[in-house]
Amino acid sequence: MNLRYKITPQIKDYDLIGESFRPHLMRFDNPNKSFRSVSTNEHGFRNSIDMNGNVIDHSKIFLDPNNNFSIMLGSSSVFGVGATSDATSMPSLLSKLRSENWLNFGGRAYNSTQELLLLSLHLHAKPKKIIIFSGVNNLTLAYLSEKTSDIYNSFYGESSFRNALSTTQNKKIGVRRSFLNLMDEIYTKFRSHKNMASTRTSKDISRDYNNILKCFQRDLFCAKAIADGHGSQITFVLQPLATWIDKKLCNEEFRLFEFLDSLNNDWKVLSEYLGLWKDKYFEDLERICTKLGVPFINLNCEEFRSSDWLFVDRVHLTDNGYKMAVNLINDKI
Repeated sequence: MNLRYKITPQIKDYDLIGESFRPHLMRFDNPNKSFRSVSTNEHGFRNSIDMNGNVIDHSKIFLDPNNNFSIMLGSSSVFGVGATSDATSMPSLLSKLRSENWLNFGGRAYNSTQELLLLSLHLHAKPKKIIIFSGVNNLTLAYLSEKTSDIYNSFYGESSFRNALSTTQNKKIGVRRSFLNLMDEIYTKFRSHKNMASTRTSKDISRDYNNILKCFQRDLFCAKAIADGHGSQITFVLQPLATWIDKKLCNEEFRLFEFLDSLNNDWKVLSEYLGLWKDKYFEDLERICTKLGVPFINLNCEEFRSSDWLFVDRVHLTDNGYKMAVNLINDKI
């Protein structure tokens, strides 16, 4: 990882946060962690910064009778992996840009079902807006799982939990306790056990594609019901992926992507296989959003084809990348 830490030294902080078991959610980032690039609160949410440069206290915000807050919901890109500080994550950038309080509801490696659960478990007041910034993990985790359930989706750590419950041996089945690198969080690569289920080798998700869409539609339907019940505005944003954009890589991106691709064959999920579903996936997600009456924004757009340094890997962004995403979203909402 020396090359990666050399080019993007902030990534080491993200790798040190670690994770803990959480009921219903399966896992979440460790609470009360503080590093130069990233910090988490008492529940494991990444701290977001308000318009005055202060950390936003979730409990105080929820007690505000004016409900003066909004939420950005999603996985590791919402968490802000790659940002050099809490202030340069997307919710913090929105807080400053719009003079509003935006809470960071990002769960690393989460699928849309876990995102919905996170919102349901931790929402204690009426948000003005809910932005869901997501879309990549549902596809990625389907590639890396044996099968995608039409109810439970595919989630990170699935095979480890399954084997821990089914084993007859009186020994612990360990889940990797910390993130060894940025994208390990979405791969079911755990400590060596002979009986551990392997990821699918065919790299074909055709038989599971409808289940992916079914879970997405159900999760978005429920999130919209929550938003409608609170009188909140909800928007779905399909996050940018370098593979989908056919971006002209700058030197830093080229070196990082080349290094990550050399680590193991699973990197092809992001570099090659997700591109096979690009057009159909875009159309299907937009169709579902339209059906449910949820505004759809696709950030796999011309702006992200810039030769500027925007990605720290194919899915997570630099400070400039997150700033570009926020500006594009703000123009739409």
